[in-house]
Amino acid sequence: MDRVETVPQHTRVAVVGESIMDVVDGQPIPGGSAANVALGLARRHITTTFATNLADDPYGREILSRLHNSGVIVAPGSVSAPRTSTAAATTSAGGDVSYLFDLIWETPELLSLGQLDVLHVGSVPALSEAGRNRLLERLHSGLQTCVTFDPNIRPALAPERTDALARTLEVVRAASIVKLSDQDAAWLYPDLSLLSVVAALLNENPRLVVLTRGADGLSLTSSDASVDVPAVPGPVRDTIGAGDTIMASLIEAQLTGRTRMLDRESLIRIGTRAAREAAITVSRVGADMPTMNDLASIDE
Repeated sequence: MDRVETVPQHTRVAVVGESIMDVVDGQPIPGGSAANVALGLARRHITTTFATNLADDPYGREILSRLHNSGVIVAPGSVSAPRTSTAAATTSAGGDVSYLFDLIWETPELLSLGQLDVLHVGSVPALSEAGRNRLLERLHSGLQTCVTFDPNIRPALAPERTDALARTLEVVRAASIVKLSDQDAAWLYPDLSLLSVVAALLNENPRLVVLTRGADGLSLTSSDASVDVPAVPGPVRDTIGAGDTIMASLIEAQLTGRTRMLDRESLIRIGTRAAREAAITVSRVGADMPTMNDLASIDE
């Protein structure tokens, strides 16, 4: 059935983070976690500005074309890199993905984005030293914005663990919603259980911490309740974009007021919807984010 919630027309959303050309088993597919989130939001007909860093080269133009075709507004200054970042991705028989990165990053200017309803921060600007002051300036600007954050740790790109954790927590403290995977949690806090990691993050400031656990589903925790939501069974082509689909779903939940209450029943509704949406993405190759038509087929 069609969703009854609609995003208010005045809504302003911005995503800051990486655009990467994923080369999946030799096939170039536009990606990057932040780019996927921006794409996923725009495909929901949510007006989305994307502040990124790519080049005017064949890969960059292909990424830009895909973003523009889905309605993403690319922020000025985003096309300034010497070359577009790439990630050589290899999928296993079970659909899991490993990457070899060639990453170029410089955070674009963000204060010009003005007042926003939601600012989503990707992992690369959060963990990178390049342009980091621009990100922190925006986060500390005093503008009343809901910040969402996905650490999305890639060990090959991350600084030393202590620095990575410190930089991650700087953004977590500014965020209302944090989503991370069980692998992210284990890398950031190798000596803690997953439950303890969620508790530690929730203690830093966020209203909601969402932990994804692949085929085991996801956990949603607020100060009022904690729930486990199973993954939706179905075909899995690969897992690229699954977490980004969940992130886009959480942002939409924020925009439509579904995160106003974070009791057990609300968390179950939010998590179940996100799991259903992720099942659409994993049934397709690459980060082929759900469209409005796809989402209309999901029962609430």
